[in-house]
Amino acid sequence: MNDKKIFSIKLFINNFLQLKVMGILGTVLITLFSVLSIVSQGISMIEYTKEGISVNGMSGGVSTTYLGAGDLWPLVLTFVFVTPVLMLMAFSYNNKRNSSDFYNSLPYTRLNMYLTKLSAVFTWQVIVYVCTVAGIVISIAVYKKYFVYSVNTITWLIIGTFICNLLCGAVIALACSLTGSLMSNICLTGIILFIPAILRVMVTSGISALFDYASHIQAVPLIGVERNMISALVVGGALNGIQYNEILLNKGYMVYSLVLAIVYAVIGYLCFVRRKSEVAGKAALGNKIHVIIRTVIGFICMAVGFLLLLIERDIISMIIFVSLAVAAMIIYELIAGDRSRLGFKTGISSVIALAAAGIFTGLLWSGSIVMKAYKPETSRIKYAVVESNSYYHYYYSSDSLSDYYSTKTAQYRIKDSDIIDILVNGYNYCKDKTYTELSPSRKNVYTINVYFKDGIIGTRRAIALTEDDYNNLMLKLGNDEEYQKIYLELPEFKNVSLTFNNDVNLSDSDKQNIYNSLQSEIKKVGYNQYIKSFDQTGVYDSVNIKFVENGKNYYIRIPFSEYLPETTETFMKMVNKGSLNYALGSVTSKDAKELVKSAFDNKLSISGDYYYLNVEVLEINLPEQRQTTLYDAYNNGTSRMDDVITNDTKERTGFDKDVIIDKLNRLNADTPVDPLKSFYQVNVRIQYSDDYVEYYFYIQ
Repeated sequence: MNDKKIFSIKLFINNFLQLKVMGILGTVLITLFSVLSIVSQGISMIEYTKEGISVNGMSGGVSTTYLGAGDLWPLVLTFVFVTPVLMLMAFSYNNKRNSSDFYNSLPYTRLNMYLTKLSAVFTWQVIVYVCTVAGIVISIAVYKKYFVYSVNTITWLIIGTFICNLLCGAVIALACSLTGSLMSNICLTGIILFIPAILRVMVTSGISALFDYASHIQAVPLIGVERNMISALVVGGALNGIQYNEILLNKGYMVYSLVLAIVYAVIGYLCFVRRKSEVAGKAALGNKIHVIIRTVIGFICMAVGFLLLLIERDIISMIIFVSLAVAAMIIYELIAGDRSRLGFKTGISSVIALAAAGIFTGLLWSGSIVMKAYKPETSRIKYAVVESNSYYHYYYSSDSLSDYYSTKTAQYRIKDSDIIDILVNGYNYCKDKTYTELSPSRKNVYTINVYFKDGIIGTRRAIALTEDDYNNLMLKLGNDEEYQKIYLELPEFKNVSLTFNNDVNLSDSDKQNIYNSLQSEIKKVGYNQYIKSFDQTGVYDSVNIKFVENGKNYYIRIPFSEYLPETTETFMKMVNKGSLNYALGSVTSKDAKELVKSAFDNKLSISGDYYYLNVEVLEINLPEQRQTTLYDAYNNGTSRMDDVITNDTKERTGFDKDVIIDKLNRLNADTPVDPLKSFYQVNVRIQYSDDYVEYYFYIQ
């Protein structure tokens, strides 16, 4: 007899083989997607660096690209798709009476059966990851010279996503142990994984709506961001401003999620051993659990309706959400439960959900009143932290990178009493006023999120500062040498990947020249001038720096401006050099200049080499923050180019095409361009059937 064995190899092999179709399919798909994600970038980079070729709008001369967390997105599919299907298949026998009776009649302990099921799924998870990681390593090795990446980051990303798989599997095991139908399996899994995060978001969103100056970082003490990595990705990340890589690479989240997975797996076992074969086909292990599931579904919808009533005074929306809650409970009952006494059971759950939603909303309203009464005092605050700044910092969410300056300043403890006093006075002044009241003269109002350490827990608040107060705050912060270092010390060039808003044609040496100039000039001009460069309206290009530091992926956007004249001039000279020296496709730089002349003379005709051409001339004045389009015309392959140089244009802008052509003819790689004076940017964009070429010339 095997009934006293904790683990059975024979039963494990049987369960493992039952999952082989999904296991093999998942392994092949995830490995294939992961390899293709990297290989496709490698192939593109080879094309970018080939002389005479430009791909997807990117100019040649680019030899490396940043390989970040977003490029390994297929790993997310393991806990979104592979693990859920494997777990539901492994425990599917619990949903059918015949198969449930059969398995429960086997001479194995419940612990044995539970462990072998989990082990079979776990083994397939490991197989998927071993094959996927092997594919990733080989792919990166093949195209190594084209990527800037961090082995540490990739390793922790793999560990983080694997922990997500363990957590997902543990939750599904618990849900399958408590319920007896596929629908109830899925519903309970969703409730366990996401309802805590949804409630957290509802609390923070509700408080923020009721009180304008609740912190966007953490509106309610002890109720911060969701640390369960799966629910943080699906629910908390998007609504709390947390980015993809921040969640999957956060070691604290990993530990929390791993411990949570172990706890759920243990609870799942305790429920599994109490489970009876008769539960198969029913909604839940017991009537109480069934009522809880049904009521929670209704409560969430009703709570949203009550919040809308409280915040927006929208009774119609409240009625709609209450009706949706009742409908959702009925639908769940019809699909997953016993249909007898449907109206009575739904009615009881509706009353409970309605009462819970009312209490929940009342607590939020009371909490907002308490928060409004808080009045900080400088003498009681040990230190303050500016956790986010809505003005100078930018996010590059498409690449899932963290804003470097926001991250670093959010870790800096401010102990200077004068600076703390500005924050305290700013909050006490704004907390009872609207943004309109704060800015009667229509000056800008800037919002920052601040943490005051004034007790065991501390307090977080949003502070709205007028432009003068904000500038005073930044000036005082800038007097702190340690704070200055956050802005003035950039990572080494070998650790970064540079891109620009315009797809300019720059070699690695050109990029390094720009970066070296940037590093040098930042320290030369100092914090107070450098920080002003971020106060730009976007009339010009910017340098986008992606890099890795201590295993974390960062992004810095630095606009070229009159505050960084040396770097701006270096950039323009490097672009001119690239446009003059590189041949792309069938058009050389000389041909590009000829196209400008032809466009000005309205003599351009469409050839078979390309089917779209745009010639544009801009006048830019950085000190005045002014950008004027002097000339913008195109030929799309269907007609001759219209003459857009009208008399009105000449009179209004002083545009002279002969001057532009003369300056283009005399342009060379060493021609100076002073960014503190007005200058011209001449753009030539050529679209081929399978290629896209851009040239930029800066003349003065």
